[in-house]
Amino acid sequence: MPSIKPSKKLFYHVFLLLLLVCSACSTAEIEMPPAPVTEPDSPPDTAPDADDETPYTGRWQGEMMFEDYVASVEAVLEQDLVFIRGRGTLKISLPLYKSTQPGSINGIVGYDGITFDLVPDNPKYCYYRAEAIFKEGQLTGTFEGVNCQDETIGGAFYLDKLE
Repeated sequence: MPSIKPSKKLFYHVFLLLLLVCSACSTAEIEMPPAPVTEPDSPPDTAPDADDETPYTGRWQGEMMFEDYVASVEAVLEQDLVFIRGRGTLKISLPLYKSTQPGSINGIVGYDGITFDLVPDNPKYCYYRAEAIFKEGQLTGTFEGVNCQDETIGGAFYLDKLE
């Protein structure tokens, strides 16, 4: 039976392979797993009740507080998924000035409130853009006039849900 003689090249390649494997093992650094991510504290929940799929649908009544006067507001809103549509009336009753301005309301529902525009039917009046938070049957927020002659029109408002 013939004998097989290992060649020097084979020993050399095996030696290099072992040397490479051993050197990789000795220089490998152990990586620590990343620190667990902690969730930040959640803000207080102001989102509408999850059981009520359309919390904005219904009749609303409240006030808009301008810089110099307060106007009453009535609105009927209808919610369709994240969209708000409806009609509203702004009533101003001052000693020397009285005005009733009906208009349309269009907006969108966010996480904890809505953003909407109140656009008067009479084009001579500017419209109002409002943001409000919904909590416990009430919308509270701020508004500003858009495309108004007096660029400083704005203020705060609240609306209570009647039904």
